[in-house]
Amino acid sequence: MADETPAVQNKGMLIVALVLGVLVVLVYNWQITQVRDEAKGETVYLLRVAVDYKQGTALDARRLEVNEVAAHHAKGLGPVVVLRRPEEKNNFNGYTINRSMRAGETLLWSHIQHQADPPPSSLITPGMVAKAIRLQKAPGDILRPGDLVNLLGRFPVNGVVQPYRIIEGVKVVGVGGKTINESPLSDSYARRDEGLTSYREITIELSREASLQMEAILAHASLGLEIEVLPHSAIVPDAGKVNPDLLRALPGIPVTQRD
Repeated sequence: MADETPAVQNKGMLIVALVLGVLVVLVYNWQITQVRDEAKGETVYLLRVAVDYKQGTALDARRLEVNEVAAHHAKGLGPVVVLRRPEEKNNFNGYTINRSMRAGETLLWSHIQHQADPPPSSLITPGMVAKAIRLQKAPGDILRPGDLVNLLGRFPVNGVVQPYRIIEGVKVVGVGGKTINESPLSDSYARRDEGLTSYREITIELSREASLQMEAILAHASLGLEIEVLPHSAIVPDAGKVNPDLLRALPGIPVTQRD
């Protein structure tokens, strides 16, 4: 450097300064992005129609635009169609438009109907009933309608809180507002302002006897319930039967409901 002219030295320092300046800008932009993402929190997706639709025409999923918004913002928009993942827009292909829509409008539940869909209750196995269960811990989007689960709980038995598998191999027929065929359109969704799926609320299929047993058992489950999600190929020998050990351990269950 001692042999270099001042002009060369200045040029080198200028290059270094430019490189440092670029790095500072990149780091700053990255930090700003991180702060914005943290402030935005959980995000969901709304749908907008990309073309005009006349009443009675079929919805084309390819003509739907996905718009990412903050979940808290979506809650204040009324009965809008809300998705957890962008690819869920394909579920709406073929739905009938109830009233004319202009390109750019946000899709509402009241805009669509699918008369070909059977009612969700038709998906329950004959002779069985569907029972809503609230969980202590949310399983997240690993759980889908049609999956098999074990239901677990902790109960005070002889003065000691002990874990039990309450019932094994029961079929999930609903997760939040979604039915077993994952059709996003349902009466429960249409009535909910936010239209969001709560993974802490599931509906399971039980025999009528098991449903009564569960009603008595849940009165003792003050510490909350959890689930284990089973593989689709799982074979459970006593599927759908309430754990007889738990029935014997808990007081207050009718004799006719004991094993």
